[in-house]
Amino acid sequence: MSTRRCSGYLEVATRRSLVEDSEIREMKQALENCRAKLEECQTNWEFDSGACKSIQALWSKVFLNPVKGNFVSLYDMRTVPAGECLFYKFHPGDAELFLNQKSIREQLGVSREFKILNKQVLQKYTQPDTTPALVSLLDAGLKVLIAVGAEDYIVNTNSTLMWMRTLKGRYDYSTVVLQQATTLKMSRDETVGDVRKEIFDNGAKLAFIEITEAGHMPYMNKPAEMEWLLAAFIDGNLWSGDAGLRQTRPHS
Repeated sequence: MSTRRCSGYLEVATRRSLVEDSEIREMKQALENCRAKLEECQTNWEFDSGACKSIQALWSKVFLNPVKGNFVSLYDMRTVPAGECLFYKFHPGDAELFLNQKSIREQLGVSREFKILNKQVLQKYTQPDTTPALVSLLDAGLKVLIAVGAEDYIVNTNSTLMWMRTLKGRYDYSTVVLQQATTLKMSRDETVGDVRKEIFDNGAKLAFIEITEAGHMPYMNKPAEMEWLLAAFIDGNLWSGDAGLRQTRPHS
């Protein structure tokens, strides 16, 4: 979590009219407190510390709960909480129920119960700032693709673009944010999303794409398009030429 994420929540909540005016004002007032608490939390990187618990509480109370309380999903703003599956192209079923069947566990050779989510692991995974690691990949001349669903609130385009402005190493990778977004199409009728991309002198390739009509799990909303995007990323075609790309308006 970062102050950029808090700012992004405020911008999205305001632009999409997700909450009441009084709650928007509370979000604005909480930004400075968010910054101070985050700095204290990041000093020791212990999620269970008082500072880290405090910012998690602030984050939930001010930036998340009001949105949920207004019957808007944090993972897909087009629907209500737990209604995300309404926009899935396919429904794979209950993985936890399937993997915990005795016959399946025997075939896999496992004895422990499978859990779909371990909150402690998730908290430890999401706590550290991974920006330096990502910059090191770019410094090494590798390809990096950052994708966000246009309907995702919890990880939204505004917050992500603000964070990308900090991507600076051997080169100023943040310049990709300034690129004119273009519409990326898989075919004449199938739009993947709006993409910004750049190739740097050391061979590093960076792209940001906002997946249209997708929430927190774009691969469930647009499986064919995401498979196509993955292939375009792996073979590098995502950065070659402008075939199939159209200019679109800059993100506000």
